[in-house]
Amino acid sequence: MTAPQVVVSHPARQGFVYRLPLAAQLAGLETRFLTGLYYRPDRWPWRWLARRPGLAATLARRRQPGLDDRVVVSVSGPLPELAYRLQGSPLLGDALHDRLAARWLARHLPAGALFHGAVNSCRDSLAVARKRGAATLLEVTAPPWREALLAAEAERLGQPARPAEPSSRMRAELELADRIVVQAPQVVEFLAAHGVPRGRMVLLPLGVDLERFRPATGAGGAGTAGGAGLRVVSVGRPSLDKGTPLLLEAWRRAALPDGELLLVGPTGDPLAERLLADAPPGVTALGVLGHDRLTGLLGGADLFVLSSPIEGGPMAVLEALACGLPCLLTEGCRSVVRDGLEGRVVPSGDPDALAAALRALAADRAGLAALRPAARRRAEAFGWADHARRLGWLYRELLAGALPAGAEPLDLTGR
Repeated sequence: MTAPQVVVSHPARQGFVYRLPLAAQLAGLETRFLTGLYYRPDRWPWRWLARRPGLAATLARRRQPGLDDRVVVSVSGPLPELAYRLQGSPLLGDALHDRLAARWLARHLPAGALFHGAVNSCRDSLAVARKRGAATLLEVTAPPWREALLAAEAERLGQPARPAEPSSRMRAELELADRIVVQAPQVVEFLAAHGVPRGRMVLLPLGVDLERFRPATGAGGAGTAGGAGLRVVSVGRPSLDKGTPLLLEAWRRAALPDGELLLVGPTGDPLAERLLADAPPGVTALGVLGHDRLTGLLGGADLFVLSSPIEGGPMAVLEALACGLPCLLTEGCRSVVRDGLEGRVVPSGDPDALAAALRALAADRAGLAALRPAARRRAEAFGWADHARRLGWLYRELLAGALPAGAEPLDLTGR
């Protein structure tokens, strides 16, 4: 294979990262994907593992349909996964992957190429890429300075202290990247408020599988009946990061007659169990659901709600929109939702505002149902094919040196 034009690096515990090298490949660019474990059905031991009961579906999530296996370089193999299991945190595994990826780049990355890494796992790689004369992109998933927003709530609930500042690794990555890709408009404002130059940011929302997530048809496909209580769904592990204490308090204050708040996500950790034990009436934790059950639940609900203080680009919001479900979101996780068009957006950290919005939406069920077509139309602008086209355009323009940084972020939302 010829020298790469685009190199994407990530230990790949997040499924969307497989879409990044695929976008480069679809754009006709010579690509390499530096990662950890990656399922190759024709290789040992994957062929043997795929025969074991229950493993086939798990392994299938470790590869990207359409991505040429020849571009995948498993530089860190199982090390990030093993480190995570030993440490209970991704930090060590991400650092190991970064070190090994940087060694690969030092040998193989040509001048004039483009390196695309992900926050917290590419400091050394970015430094090597810059030294070798490559353009550099940093993908922000978990926004820096997020932990500071959670510090007071963590202390109130007796949780481990949250750092007030980003790690030195994360700060270095922000400095080393030529451009910083953010996945939602609220992150642009959040980073700008902490001194990150607006002109270095690129707004590129994630995509959603529009075939897997579709509005339900027939009975249950348009929310609950007008006389029933409001059925609300929230997806994500009950935690401080997802704003669960705020959501439960807002639900308590809203006091909706016969209302249902259905929480989808893992619940096995002590904080989740504590939050759920004190939950107000009408709250039910459903645990982790498979795809079919989740899409059925979203299609049969009236409203999706998320109250995270700040999120990079919550996939659950796009999936809810794709199912035609209006959204009630706090400002920190509004994603691509526009207030009054596909749902409501209220200030972060304000349980009264969230409770008032719940009551208002419950009182106007016809108006809420009328937002369902708009929710689906909004999602249709953010399919994975749209994401690949936008990212491929960005790669080509950066390789051509045609995108000097300006005063404002480069917004690819409508491109």
